[in-house]
Amino acid sequence: MRKTRKDFEEMAKKNSELEEAYDVLDKLSADEKKRLEYETRQRTIRDYNIGRIDSHCPFICLARDR
Repeated sequence: MRKTRKDFEEMAKKNSELEEAYDVLDKLSADEKKRLEYETRQRTIRDYNIGRIDSHCPFICLARDR
């Protein structure tokens, strides 16, 4: 189940650390340039990690490609 903005707001109200993180993410997402930079970083990290998995586990790659 995918979480909505309202779900995250409710969770943030119950936990001060989550609230702080939510506030930071909310501010960053309001800034289009910062949001795009963040998404690019996340995509790069994801691609890097997938490459590491592929190089270390060739059988996973074969199963995944089916």
